[in-house]
Amino acid sequence: MRAKISPDHPFHTVIQAAYRVFDYPTPLGTGVCESCCMDDEIVANFFNSSIEDLPWEYLRDWFFAAYDSANFPKNIWAYILPRILETLAAKDEPALGVEVVLDRFQTGNPQNWNADEWGVLDRFQRMYLARTIVSEDQSLDDTLCMFYRAGWSLEDMFEQMKAFPDKVILDCLNWNWHNRGIPINNFWRFDSNRDVLAHYTSPSLIAKILGLMTDPKSTPDTVSKAARVSGLMHANAGRRLRF
Repeated sequence: MRAKISPDHPFHTVIQAAYRVFDYPTPLGTGVCESCCMDDEIVANFFNSSIEDLPWEYLRDWFFAAYDSANFPKNIWAYILPRILETLAAKDEPALGVEVVLDRFQTGNPQNWNADEWGVLDRFQRMYLARTIVSEDQSLDDTLCMFYRAGWSLEDMFEQMKAFPDKVILDCLNWNWHNRGIPINNFWRFDSNRDVLAHYTSPSLIAKILGLMTDPKSTPDTVSKAARVSGLMHANAGRRLRF
């Protein structure tokens, strides 16, 4: 089955915990437009299997259906959420873009969950962001945007990032940022794109990169990367964004 993780996957324990603590009753409906937005066969069979076995193709069809963005039912979201988390862990999200996968309900607000539920969500968020930071196949901006849109604190996520070794942060930013600027995707809401840019160019983050550039123990490659990244930080600080 597509977008399932194996027992030796790093996220296996937290995903199994998600299926355990989000053990909500099977909903009576999908919470989205079924009459014209979803395939009739998928609607008829959507809840016939356990949530662990919900086909990725069903989830994909569900994500592309219209819904009430102001009042999505918590019981439906919580029931489907563990399967959504598993697709993210498998790097096979079923939505239009990873940025919008978790935003149908304020998933990142701890007041919406009991202690066990929030414990799983908090752990997943930290693991997912950490994986993004140390890998070269996940966009940092997309990941931050996904969690921000779902209700997580931008400040907290940048504190998580700054807890990594400076060299790891440098490698992450160097891989993510293009020569012409710091990419900010179009899914950031309202003025939040300016907020994330301010965090990317914050004095504390700049200081970490400059420290690597001037550290006599840094390799020439590290110094070169630090010079490029710090240059982008200074060039983009205070940049006016139009969207």
